[in-house]
Formats: sequence, structure tokens, C-alpha cells
Amino acid sequence: MKQNVDFSHYNGIFRGVAGAYAAYYVGKPKPDPTNPYLFEFYTSYTARILATREPFITSRQVNGQSQASISLGANTRHYLESGILWNARGYVGIQAKYMYGSLPPLFQFIDNQVTVGITIKAKLPGH
Repeated sequence: MKQNVDFSHYNGIFRGVAGAYAAYYVGKPKPDPTNPYLFEFYTSYTARILATREPFITSRQVNGQSQASISLGANTRHYLESGILWNARGYVGIQAKYMYGSLPPLFQFIDNQVTVGITIKAKLPGH
């Protein structure tokens, strides 16, 4: 990111991870891979509790432009993801999801991101 960072005190990673996942399914009582649930609503939350200082990337405004700022810190890194998936066909669906928080490896902060896309599923031979 074209920014000088002092990683001389960054020797390793040691963290605890806690989280939760919840989902609500609408559709068939016994779905199978070729005939899945019609809708899936889901939410997941992950907290990475750092025992050592790790890199963290945030963005800030400098002269009207967004610039990355990298720092080392040991604060807990939270991540939330919620979404809805509509299975239009057995192997094709449309998904919308919301993300907030930060993910490893550099914990770049995701600030209220919404994505919409097509989900294509595949099955490996022999499974």
C-alpha cells in the first residue's frame, strides 16, 4: 500500500476466536443438493481476541482522498455478516449480503459493505 510500516515487533500470531451462526430456511422439509431450500436467511458473528499485537488497516481522508493507515494493535477484531440466498434452481441462486468489521490477515476494516451476486454451486465427481 506504498506505506512504510515497522514490523520489527511483529513476531507471531496468538489469538482466541469466538463466534455464532444462525440460519433460517424456507422451503422443503427434506431438501437435497438438486432441490435445496427456496430461501436461506443467515447471520454470522466472529470475534478474534488478540493476545499479541497484529496489523490493522483503516482508511482515512487525506486531501479529499481515501488513504490506508496501518497500525499494530491488540484490540478485539469483530466481524458480522448477514445475508439472504434465493435458490432459483438446484445449482444457481441469487445472494445479497451485508458485511461489517475486519478479517485477517491484515484486518482491513470493512465499513458497511453490501454485495449482490449470482451464486453457482458445483458438486465434485464421486461425492
